[in-house]
Amino acid sequence: MGFLSALAGFFDTSTAATGLVAAGLTVCPVHPIPQVEVHFAAQQPFYSEDISARRLTENALQDPDSTMTRHQGWTVHGTTARQISHKFFLNFTTRSDKAGNMCLYFSHATFAITYYPAVFIAREALDKKCYADVVRAHEMQHVAIDIAGIQEYLPHIKSDMLLYLRSLGYQGFGPMKLQAAQAKQKELQKQVMQATIPMIEKLRVAVRERQSAIDTPENYLREQAKCPGDFPEIDFELLKKQLGLSTSPQAQ
Repeated sequence: MGFLSALAGFFDTSTAATGLVAAGLTVCPVHPIPQVEVHFAAQQPFYSEDISARRLTENALQDPDSTMTRHQGWTVHGTTARQISHKFFLNFTTRSDKAGNMCLYFSHATFAITYYPAVFIAREALDKKCYADVVRAHEMQHVAIDIAGIQEYLPHIKSDMLLYLRSLGYQGFGPMKLQAAQAKQKELQKQVMQATIPMIEKLRVAVRERQSAIDTPENYLREQAKCPGDFPEIDFELLKKQLGLSTSPQAQ
């Protein structure tokens, strides 16, 4: 469990003149469909085991993206924070005639998405070697689920962007003079950048929803039960029956 931070975006554009036509441009010729690429990189997790369970629990309950908001009364001994950043690059190409009339086209759009996980283990968990290993493994499951979820969602981002660029008109903008083409490019840059925000937000939601698969009371009990020697005071069979009533087990 953990949080998915607000997404940071970076936008870059470039224009390449690729065609000079002899005849005067009165309409813009149809241009090939723009290419869209989505690249993904996962960074190694930042790791910390020097934070209290109380602090982890407070942070989790204050985080609207945390799965722990569904399980009030539990103590958090491990959490995985995640940040997804993205850069977006948009390339244009032009066709022009000898009179200086220009047609502006989308050429290439590229997303570069980077995942930064951070794993925090409560120092109280370190007193129980078996349980500490279970908590570490649980948090690394979260990292693996994040990575798999992002990779699975990448084709949706590609198709969403391609459909959006098509909706703006990949047959070209113009004909127009250079100054008007430069102004149009700036307008399109801003418009397309705004369109990336909901696309990445949908990725954020898809990744977050996957985490609830292992952040359940039943799974927490199964994982604690791997280390009965660390919890001699707990009757796990009785706890299963009382779950959700008066007992507050430890949450990974």
